[in-house]
Amino acid sequence: MSTTNTSCEKNLSTFLTIDNMNKWTDPQEWARMIPDLSCDCPTSSKPSHPLQGGESLSALVDEKQSTKNLINDGYTLINKQPTNELLANTVAAGISTLHKTYKLPATFILLYDQAWQLAATGTSILQNTTHSKNVFNFDVLAWYIDPSDGAAGFSPHRDRQPTNEEVAASFHQDEQAKYVTLWMALSDATPENSCIYVIPKQHDPGYLEGDDEEDTNMHDQESHQDYDAVGTHTYVYDSRSADSMSKE
Repeated sequence: MSTTNTSCEKNLSTFLTIDNMNKWTDPQEWARMIPDLSCDCPTSSKPSHPLQGGESLSALVDEKQSTKNLINDGYTLINKQPTNELLANTVAAGISTLHKTYKLPATFILLYDQAWQLAATGTSILQNTTHSKNVFNFDVLAWYIDPSDGAAGFSPHRDRQPTNEEVAASFHQDEQAKYVTLWMALSDATPENSCIYVIPKQHDPGYLEGDDEEDTNMHDQESHQDYDAVGTHTYVYDSRSADSMSKE
């Protein structure tokens, strides 16, 4: 665990106390902390359109190709920026304020309306590119990664890892996954500050067959040289996971 996250955890345990309840349960207090964001869903604060330039989703995302990539490769990329840039930058700035000014974990950004407006864009992407029976489960996380503070990302892993007996059941009959994650980089993601590395499905036997403990330990120790690196403002999503967003 990084020293930065440890500092946030210590401050959180001090902040979320019975004595401070009137403060941290008051939406207006959170709005005061970050004036550019709101906590009460006022329609006047919402951007005119959650997508970049007011374009339709189909104009920004090749839905059929994305679905095909998810089935064949286990992940797909969106190289355009689908979201409204101002909205994405506002959420990113809010995460930075929570971290730097208040020493609070990035996931507290989910107290603000604009974070859910951003999540709505991700939901639209997932609904139009994954199986029709998949639904948004409101499992959203935010991360702030600053390598200058000693922070780092995660070792190789699978989100929502099923047991080996459950692997087959984690796919629909048409080979689409029942769990899919969408990762949003709200600032430039580089190898230095924790960009995403992905093992394509065809090079990952455990994707369909399950992982044993020996394989898991091996992945934790090996280098990333055989992985596909994904950075900048790219959106990437892969199978058998839950939604997440990050400020990096």
